[in-house]
Amino acid sequence: MQLRQFLKGIADAIRGKEGSTASIPAADFESRITNLPSGEDEIDGLVEGTFTEFVNDRVTFIKPYLFCMSMESYNSSLESVRCANAERIGTGAFYGCSRIFGLYLPKVYYIGREAFLNAFLASSVREFVLPSCVAVDQYAFLHGGIEILYIKGFSTERNGIIQTSAFEDSDLTHLVIQSEEGVPYLVNADAFERTPIAEGTGYIYVPRSLVNDYKTSEGWST
Repeated sequence: MQLRQFLKGIADAIRGKEGSTASIPAADFESRITNLPSGEDEIDGLVEGTFTEFVNDRVTFIKPYLFCMSMESYNSSLESVRCANAERIGTGAFYGCSRIFGLYLPKVYYIGREAFLNAFLASSVREFVLPSCVAVDQYAFLHGGIEILYIKGFSTERNGIIQTSAFEDSDLTHLVIQSEEGVPYLVNADAFERTPIAEGTGYIYVPRSLVNDYKTSEGWST
C-alpha cells in the first residue's frame, strides 16, 4: 500500500467516526483520534489495509477479530504489535496472524477464546512474554506455532485459570508460569492435548516454592 493511500485510509476512518467530511491534515491524526467519542479508543474500525506494525498505547481492550482477515485466510502482513495499556484480548483478535514475531502487551491479563488460533505459524520468533497474563481462555492458542510462552499465571487480584484446549494442537514446548502468589486452575489436562508437552518432549516450569502445591492441585500432574 502506498503511503498516500494509507494516510487517506486513516483520514477516512476518522471522518467516519466523527461523521465529518472535512479534510484532515496528517499532523492532526493523533489529536483527532484522541478526541473521538468515549469508547472509540477500543480501536474498532480504525484498522484497515496492509501494514506490518500496529502501535496504540491508549487502547485497553483489543476487540474480537480485530486483526483477523477472514476465517478462510491468514493475515500474513502483521508482524509487530505494541499496546502498552491493553488489558484484555477479545475472541479471535489475532486469528490467523501467521507472521507475528513481536508482541508488547505488558498489562494483558486475559487472553480470549481463539485469540491466537492459527497464529505464529510463519513467524521467525516463537517465544513470547506476557508478564501479566493470568487467564487463558478456551482454544486461545489452538493450532498455533507458539513454542515458548511466559505468563504470570496467578495474582492475588485475579485468580489464574487455563481453560480446556487452550494450547491444543500447538507447537508449545515450554510454558513458564512465573507467579509465586498461587497456582492457576487448570480446567482439564487436555489444555495441552497434542502438544510436545503432552507428548513428553516439552516442559512446564513453575516456581520452586510452589512445586508441591502444583503436584497436589486439581488438574495438574507431574
